[in-house]
Amino acid sequence: MARCGSEDDWAALRPREPAPSQCCGGGCRPCVYDAYEEALARWERARAARDTSLLAEKERQSNNSELNPDTFTAFSISSVEQLTEDTYQYKFELPGNSSLRLSLGQHIVLRGVVNGLEVQRAYTPISPGNAEGYFEVLIKIMQSGAFGGFYRTPSSHLRLGCSFSGFSVASLLPARRLERVGAAAVLPPPPAACGSSSTHVPPPWPRGPDDYLERRGCWGGPAVFGPLPAPLFLASAGPFSSVTSECYEAGLMSQYIKTWKKGDMVFWRGPFGGFPYRPNKYGELLMLASGTGLAPMLPILQSITENEEDETFVTLVGCFRSFGNIYLKPLLQELARYWNIRIFYVLSQESSLEKLPWSYQENTYTGRLNEDLMKTIISSCRRKPFVLICGSSAFNEDMSRYLKSAGLEENSCFVF
Repeated sequence: MARCGSEDDWAALRPREPAPSQCCGGGCRPCVYDAYEEALARWERARAARDTSLLAEKERQSNNSELNPDTFTAFSISSVEQLTEDTYQYKFELPGNSSLRLSLGQHIVLRGVVNGLEVQRAYTPISPGNAEGYFEVLIKIMQSGAFGGFYRTPSSHLRLGCSFSGFSVASLLPARRLERVGAAAVLPPPPAACGSSSTHVPPPWPRGPDDYLERRGCWGGPAVFGPLPAPLFLASAGPFSSVTSECYEAGLMSQYIKTWKKGDMVFWRGPFGGFPYRPNKYGELLMLASGTGLAPMLPILQSITENEEDETFVTLVGCFRSFGNIYLKPLLQELARYWNIRIFYVLSQESSLEKLPWSYQENTYTGRLNEDLMKTIISSCRRKPFVLICGSSAFNEDMSRYLKSAGLEENSCFVF
């Protein structure tokens, strides 16, 4: 029995609560916070017994070839392929002909360390769940300046610039103020401008350096927020209304991923989650995917097309910035040749379809996937659809609202 004396000694042995960056936000069981609670309970028992041997725990990192939800396992990168200017397809080697044996829609968690800070993020492999000898993931690399890497030191600050419906503002956000909370928030409109009939004036608040605005955002995982010091109003060009600010912890993880090269060992754990799909359970699946939200849709699509007895209709709507940003075009074109698969594209930054290849023009829309377009797509479905949604938190919320407006019940959709 190993004894530990003073309270200072025990305080030094107390488990450290995970930083928000260490939670991927994917609903994993166990989560890093579950592991922390277990370690804290073990520490409390050990302190009560004054016995440090009770602090022993099983190793949470492994070099074996088995993917495990409790421990991180190292896998070697076998290839890296750049798909767009900011998105890459990474292939990882599995020993022999082993398989991850993932169920449809399951994700795995990546662990990285940047400037001494551990970060974790969930990704859904795009390879079939029964692929032998390898698995592949699709990862978007956040560019510098996109809220990346501001969990460096307790005194780090992020310079944040926003436009509040005409008012351009900038401020410094102390990194230490970020905390783990619920969903994204919208800043409320301020009181009407005082002493002026013009709407083109800065709002009468914040009034002083001690006033704060609250900003929240989803980092592709846990939502975060921080009280924002009173901003400096740089210009006034229109009426103030509201703003949503979304940032991604992917920016910090991107610093780690940018260092990857063939042969590197990367640690993963899982699998978690999943979509409980059964062949012919639904008459039609309507898949709404934004950007890399395409990832969980692909294994489901491939499962349907590879099963001759599965007659489920599928309508996939992929939302991208431009034609050049569409991922995996050859694979998507191949899937679209199946009799029961339709694929539409919605390109937010394309103004015309004339320059697109003719084979894409008929099934591509410009602009954004809005309520009217959603109703058009739903009305074209061959059977009553069950909807799958995957994208940013804002995208998921918009799609859920459009579906409700179109008359679909809440139990008729699944959000990854």
